[in-house]
Amino acid sequence: GIAGFPDFTLSNGVVSYQGTPLRAKGSPILDLQPPPGMDNESQRQILDTLREFNSDHLSTRSDQSALSSAIDTIDAAMKSDAPILHDKLRTDEMGKKSDKPVAFIGKGVCFDTGGISIKPAGNMEDMKGDMAGAACVVGLMHALAARNAKVNVVGAIGLVENMPDGNAQRPGDIVKTMNGQTIEIINTDAEGRLVLADVLHYVNTRHKPKFMIDLATLTGAIIVALGQEYAGMFSNNDQLCERLTKVGLATGERVWRMPLGPEYDKMIDSKFADMKNTGGRWGGSITAAQLLARFVDKTPWVHLDIAGTALGSPQSDTNKSWSSGWGVRLLNQLVVDYYEK
Repeated sequence: GIAGFPDFTLSNGVVSYQGTPLRAKGSPILDLQPPPGMDNESQRQILDTLREFNSDHLSTRSDQSALSSAIDTIDAAMKSDAPILHDKLRTDEMGKKSDKPVAFIGKGVCFDTGGISIKPAGNMEDMKGDMAGAACVVGLMHALAARNAKVNVVGAIGLVENMPDGNAQRPGDIVKTMNGQTIEIINTDAEGRLVLADVLHYVNTRHKPKFMIDLATLTGAIIVALGQEYAGMFSNNDQLCERLTKVGLATGERVWRMPLGPEYDKMIDSKFADMKNTGGRWGGSITAAQLLARFVDKTPWVHLDIAGTALGSPQSDTNKSWSSGWGVRLLNQLVVDYYEK
């Protein structure tokens, strides 16, 4: 065993957890960073699911010190209170090494009370599903790995809970993002975009992907606009939108492009920070997307607001449950049709 971690062993460069190898060539890679918190049962279940993917393995350095540090990350994650967890899944050994990866990012708010700007009690139990974007990315990566898709892919999910306590964010706080920009907190219930902002920046700068697609149950405003039949699609790239629209019609997971523009972008300008996390009542799904757009630079990007399609969606031949798993078929088919070698 590894000192201090009896469940983990290291033999011939292979790490095992309770006897199960965590590193296997061609498997997806689970990379935890930075040291996170996983007290929430939903997060534990996601980690357990990831471990089942064809002997998932930790992306670690070969030396024992770095390995112990990585395992300590998991240990800290299981014990701390509620910080962000970035789980990175990769299948980037499955395509040509010279190809840039395609990237999929999911919002994973495992429970959302709204924080200090607390939601009404009615139907708050449904907020266990505010991690549907992250669930889609996990399901997609599983599907791609299971069929040995010939493509380089990075999946990233930001996992948090949004809970009120003495250390919670407050309206009026100003937070600094990973890329150095500052955000004034107007409403603590607009937390998902803060998570996505950092994950988008992280994936973009670390992996330099061909494109990024994020999925999030981000706004109630998109349900007002589109109901539960279409997901809202926001983008800086016409080709990606055209491809997703075509694939959506073929798979039944349909998308509808929504506008972005400088008139909407200025609605999130702040007097005290680089931006604020809400732009007011009007165009709420658009201003949320405008904030995300400030973290993607010039990389082709699509934001899918799946608040209407992922939770409580109408039952169909392919969906018999409350949570639809929306997006897995759409994005898997996108890869098949346009990016797989």
